[in-house]
Amino acid sequence: MNQAVMSQSERAMRDTLEAVVEIFLRRDHAGAQLRLALVGTALAIYWLVLGLVFDFPRVLPSAWVDQVVFPANVILDLITSLFAPQVLLHFIPVAAGLWLGFRLGSHYLADLFELESPVIAARYLQAAVFGLGYDTLKIAHGEMERLNRNSPLFRIGGPGYLQVNLGFAAVLESVEGAPRIYGAEGRRFIEGFDRLRDVVDLRDQLGQLDEVQAVTADGVVVQARDVQMVFRVFGGGRARTLQSPYPYAEEGIRRLVYGRPVSPEGEDRWRDVLGELARNEIQAFVRGLTLQSFLALQPESNATEGTQPPSRFHIPRRELTERFHTAGAQERLRAQGLEIDWVGVGTWEVGDPAGGEGELGLAKAIIDAWRDRQRAERLASPDYLNRQAARGYRRRAVEELRRFVDAWDDSELGVPPRCWAALRHILARLEIMAAELRPDQDSETFEVVGPVLDHLKGLTEPRTLGG
Repeated sequence: MNQAVMSQSERAMRDTLEAVVEIFLRRDHAGAQLRLALVGTALAIYWLVLGLVFDFPRVLPSAWVDQVVFPANVILDLITSLFAPQVLLHFIPVAAGLWLGFRLGSHYLADLFELESPVIAARYLQAAVFGLGYDTLKIAHGEMERLNRNSPLFRIGGPGYLQVNLGFAAVLESVEGAPRIYGAEGRRFIEGFDRLRDVVDLRDQLGQLDEVQAVTADGVVVQARDVQMVFRVFGGGRARTLQSPYPYAEEGIRRLVYGRPVSPEGEDRWRDVLGELARNEIQAFVRGLTLQSFLALQPESNATEGTQPPSRFHIPRRELTERFHTAGAQERLRAQGLEIDWVGVGTWEVGDPAGGEGELGLAKAIIDAWRDRQRAERLASPDYLNRQAARGYRRRAVEELRRFVDAWDDSELGVPPRCWAALRHILARLEIMAAELRPDQDSETFEVVGPVLDHLKGLTEPRTLGG
């Protein structure tokens, strides 16, 4: 029983001691202030005890001290007595020991973190141990190499202040290895041993390729030229607004930072592999289509106008981007922490260019057959027939107007003969139109047209002089 009680008391004492030590070793600003107060208070008490032991020896002459009013003369005499030689003889070694320990710690950190100068380590120690001179690390670039390399917060870690500009996100790791992601939300305090892991650029990033070769589901080679893809960090489905112009999901940031490919030169940055990502997405897109379904993506006007070679065509960027926003492509990019904003391809070329001009084999035959079918469907469509009918009416109206003008210009006489010739032309054309349309018109319409024709005949028939 006594042993059980003793073990419980020992555990309680041990827990209390650990709690006290934990308070003293806290990595935040309050812990640093506590250490500064304890060290400063202990040093001040030791100095006062030294003065008390040596009976506060007088340093200034009595005549000088007596000229100062009370109680300033007592305070002055007390303070100056602390700088007496016998007091300093015992105080300086202790202060020098503290300074020497600080310097040794700075050199040790400089060697441990391979710093260029112990000054960087000294700045870190005075901030980490005593909370003096906290450094501020500003994230204004998307590359770690462009950050301030003389900053203790960058080279060693916290404590300090982190300021992330708009359009970027910083990933820090705690002493336990847990990632912490910070966006542009003002300056924040970083606790001790929290170290910067990486910086992610939240702005749109462009991946470009001059040429991408892919194969359709039925084995036809397709060339995509002047490929451009805009990627951005996965936003978790949130749209960009004025209040949140660069939304991001912590899941996407973690995948970008911790899922980067590794090459013999080291880890590749995600912006350096955007071209390869664009190539993979183009190939996956073409691989999921047959040649016929792929050709059907181009606008109908391009398929029938024939302004480009049969094997080359263009798909508008908006329509092409919508085709890439499939569940499979989104999930594939989300696994890498990205999403596609838009896709643009200059021209698509079907067939192997090594086969020579006009020698596309099966691809050319499929393209020609597809274009013939598209042309036939278009020629038989009601919209096309209506446009052709309207075009024919306009053409005939222009011809009639041109004949009328020619009839007016043929006469070399004055205005009355010109008018007579123009009326004769109008009469002739109306008679032809009435004859052509008579089977399709009702009798009531021609009951009106008949008197009009008779009147024009009476105006234009020849008259005998004196008749």
